[in-house]
Amino acid sequence: SLGLVGSEMCIRDSILNEAGEPVTSMKAGDVVTVEIRARRTSGNAESPVVITDLFPGGFAPASTDESLQGVDVRQTAVSEDRMVGVCMLEHQESTFTYRLRAQTHGKYTVPAVQAADGADPTIKAHDKSLTLTVTP
Repeated sequence: SLGLVGSEMCIRDSILNEAGEPVTSMKAGDVVTVEIRARRTSGNAESPVVITDLFPGGFAPASTDESLQGVDVRQTAVSEDRMVGVCMLEHQESTFTYRLRAQTHGKYTVPAVQAADGADPTIKAHDKSLTLTVTP
Protein backbone atom coordinates (compact mmCIF):
# COMPACT_ATOMS: atom_id res chain seq x y z
CA SER A 1 0.00 0.00 0.00
CA LEU A 2 1.14 3.52 -0.66
CA GLY A 3 2.63 5.77 1.98
CA LEU A 4 1.37 9.20 2.86
CA VAL A 5 -1.67 10.28 0.94
CA GLY A 6 -2.36 13.73 -0.40
CA SER A 7 -6.02 14.40 -1.09
CA GLU A 8 -5.72 13.64 -4.83
CA MET A 9 -2.40 11.77 -5.09
CA CYS A 10 -0.24 9.38 -3.14
CA ILE A 11 3.43 8.60 -3.53
CA ARG A 12 6.16 6.62 -1.78
CA ASP A 13 9.71 5.59 -2.48
CA SER A 14 11.86 2.63 -1.52
CA ILE A 15 15.59 1.95 -1.81
CA LEU A 16 16.23 -1.48 -3.34
CA ASN A 17 19.35 -3.63 -3.61
CA GLU A 18 20.34 -5.57 -6.75
CA ALA A 19 17.96 -8.39 -5.75
CA GLY A 20 15.08 -5.89 -5.64
CA GLU A 21 14.73 -6.05 -1.84
CA PRO A 22 14.21 -2.92 0.27
CA VAL A 23 17.37 -1.96 2.18
CA THR A 24 18.39 0.66 4.72
CA SER A 25 22.13 -0.06 4.68
CA MET A 26 24.71 -0.68 1.98
CA LYS A 27 28.45 -0.40 1.37
CA ALA A 28 30.19 2.59 -0.18
CA GLY A 29 30.36 1.94 -3.93
CA ASP A 30 27.10 -0.04 -4.02
CA VAL A 31 24.50 0.89 -6.61
CA VAL A 32 20.90 0.95 -5.38
CA THR A 33 17.62 1.44 -7.20
CA VAL A 34 15.23 4.13 -6.03
CA GLU A 35 11.70 2.89 -6.69
CA ILE A 36 8.92 5.49 -6.65
CA ARG A 37 5.30 4.34 -6.65
CA ALA A 38 2.61 6.92 -7.27
CA ARG A 39 -1.02 7.19 -8.32
CA ARG A 40 -3.86 9.64 -8.44
CA THR A 41 -6.72 9.07 -6.03
CA SER A 42 -8.82 11.67 -7.87
CA GLY A 43 -8.30 14.61 -10.19
CA ASN A 44 -7.49 14.94 -13.87
CA ALA A 45 -5.25 12.20 -15.29
CA GLU A 46 -4.66 14.40 -18.38
CA SER A 47 -2.60 16.84 -16.34
CA PRO A 48 1.13 16.03 -15.99
CA VAL A 49 2.63 15.46 -12.54
CA VAL A 50 6.07 16.69 -11.49
CA ILE A 51 7.92 14.22 -9.24
CA THR A 52 10.91 15.64 -7.36
CA ASP A 53 13.24 13.34 -5.44
CA LEU A 54 16.21 14.87 -3.60
CA PHE A 55 19.24 12.59 -3.28
CA PRO A 56 20.45 11.79 0.22
CA GLY A 57 23.88 13.20 1.11
CA GLY A 58 26.70 10.81 0.21
CA PHE A 59 24.88 9.54 -2.91
CA ALA A 60 25.14 10.46 -6.59
CA PRO A 61 23.47 9.25 -9.80
CA ALA A 62 24.85 5.83 -10.75
CA SER A 63 25.72 6.98 -14.28
CA THR A 64 26.15 10.23 -16.16
CA ASP A 65 23.00 9.55 -18.19
CA GLU A 66 20.79 8.40 -15.31
CA SER A 67 17.11 9.25 -15.86
CA LEU A 68 13.73 8.44 -14.39
CA GLN A 69 12.46 5.19 -15.94
CA GLY A 70 8.82 4.19 -16.19
CA VAL A 71 5.72 4.26 -18.34
CA ASP A 72 4.55 7.75 -19.26
CA VAL A 73 7.68 9.65 -18.19
CA ARG A 74 7.50 12.70 -20.48
CA GLN A 75 10.79 14.28 -19.47
CA THR A 76 13.43 13.93 -16.82
CA ALA A 77 16.11 16.23 -15.46
CA VAL A 78 19.00 15.34 -13.16
CA SER A 79 21.07 17.81 -11.19
CA GLU A 80 23.74 17.10 -8.62
CA ASP A 81 21.19 16.83 -5.83
CA ARG A 82 17.86 15.73 -7.34
CA MET A 83 15.91 13.76 -9.93
CA VAL A 84 12.91 15.53 -11.46
CA GLY A 85 10.47 13.75 -13.72
CA VAL A 86 7.37 14.96 -15.55
CA CYS A 87 4.97 12.01 -15.73
CA MET A 88 1.38 11.17 -16.48
CA LEU A 89 -0.30 9.49 -13.50
CA GLU A 90 -3.40 7.34 -13.64
CA HIS A 91 -5.62 6.06 -10.86
CA GLN A 92 -3.79 2.74 -10.90
CA GLU A 93 -0.32 2.74 -9.39
CA SER A 94 2.67 3.62 -11.58
CA THR A 95 6.25 2.66 -10.76
CA PHE A 96 9.29 4.80 -11.64
CA THR A 97 12.93 3.96 -10.97
CA TYR A 98 16.42 5.40 -11.16
CA ARG A 99 19.79 4.35 -9.76
CA LEU A 100 22.09 5.93 -7.20
CA ARG A 101 25.61 5.03 -6.11
CA ALA A 102 26.56 5.20 -2.41
CA GLN A 103 29.76 7.26 -2.35
CA THR A 104 30.63 8.15 1.21
CA HIS A 105 30.11 6.16 4.38
CA GLY A 106 27.89 7.61 7.10
CA LYS A 107 24.24 7.89 8.12
CA TYR A 108 22.00 9.86 5.74
CA THR A 109 18.42 11.04 5.73
CA VAL A 110 16.61 10.35 2.48
CA PRO A 111 14.44 13.44 1.85
CA ALA A 112 10.75 12.75 1.24
CA VAL A 113 9.83 12.29 -2.42
CA GLN A 114 7.34 14.94 -3.63
CA ALA A 115 4.72 14.98 -6.36
CA ALA A 116 2.74 17.99 -7.60
CA ASP A 117 0.15 18.41 -10.34
CA GLY A 118 1.64 20.48 -13.17
CA ALA A 119 -1.61 22.39 -13.72
CA ASP A 120 -2.67 22.75 -10.07
CA PRO A 121 0.25 22.81 -7.60
CA THR A 122 -2.18 22.62 -4.66
CA ILE A 123 -2.68 18.96 -5.67
CA LYS A 124 0.38 17.34 -4.18
CA ALA A 125 1.63 14.45 -2.10
CA HIS A 126 4.80 13.38 -0.32
CA ASP A 127 6.21 10.36 1.45
CA LYS A 128 7.99 10.29 4.80
CA SER A 129 11.78 10.51 4.88
CA LEU A 130 13.92 7.51 5.81
CA THR A 131 17.46 6.91 7.06
CA LEU A 132 20.18 5.03 5.19
CA THR A 133 23.50 3.81 6.56
CA VAL A 134 26.50 3.46 4.27
CA THR A 135 29.39 1.37 5.63
CA PRO A 136 33.00 1.55 4.36
